Amino acid sequence: IAGVILNQLGGARHEAKLRAVIAHYTGVPVLGAVQYDEQLTIVERHLGLVPSNEAEAARARVEDIADRIGLTKAALYYHFPSKEDLLGSNAVLNAFRYKAHTCASDLASATGRPAAAAQHRAAAERVREIFHRGLWDEKAGKFAATRLNGQLHEGSSLHANAAALAVGIPTESQIPRAIDYLIRGMNFEPPEISAGVPELYFYRFVLEAFYRHGRVREAENLIWRTYGALQQKGCWTLPETFARQHLGIGSMCHGWSASPLIFF
Repeated sequence: IAGVILNQLGGARHEAKLRAVIAHYTGVPVLGAVQYDEQLTIVERHLGLVPSNEAEAARARVEDIADRIGLTKAALYYHFPSKEDLLGSNAVLNAFRYKAHTCASDLASATGRPAAAAQHRAAAERVREIFHRGLWDEKAGKFAATRLNGQLHEGSSLHANAAALAVGIPTESQIPRAIDYLIRGMNFEPPEISAGVPELYFYRFVLEAFYRHGRVREAENLIWRTYGALQQKGCWTLPETFARQHLGIGSMCHGWSASPLIFF
């Protein structure tokens, strides 16, 4: 047995207990884990037979399940506006996952390991494919922040679109709509920053998205309205966020906020 995949889990505690028991008594690797989700249920058939007139629906069902399982599910903290953004298949985390595979592929190629390079390239393309099918909201013209219980979250997803655009996930037809959504969302005047709008430490991806897709004016306008505003106030260090800096709370010397300076 090369490994097992845990299925129909009741939560993180259930998964942790099963992993510990399997490791202790068998030593068999746990290759993955799938939480219980009604959307993943497959209707049972006698002897497993599926009528020919339902074959197309069955294939669509399998693809949908693959999308749900294929996207990494984890909670990330990026000042998202609601708890739903921290659950399900998280777009930001999967954008990072895609980028990690592409970087690993480049590194393997540079060090003379073509097989490893091909493996990471294929993994990156798989993530990109299911990212398109699982998180793109055609009606809204943007990527959703997360997919939870089979549904795309309809709230703010500026972080998701910034990350996707920065690492090169969108298709040619998706790029104009996703970038326009991001530009509209980043059109604010400090300190009037609402919940769900990326803060300084995430500008590394916002600015990358703008510059990568030729929106130089928008990028430099954002730099002037934010970092320029801090300079005009006489700040000697970089705060964690504009919102907290305006209120005089939070970290006023935050290393993460310096990462976008590579674009200056």
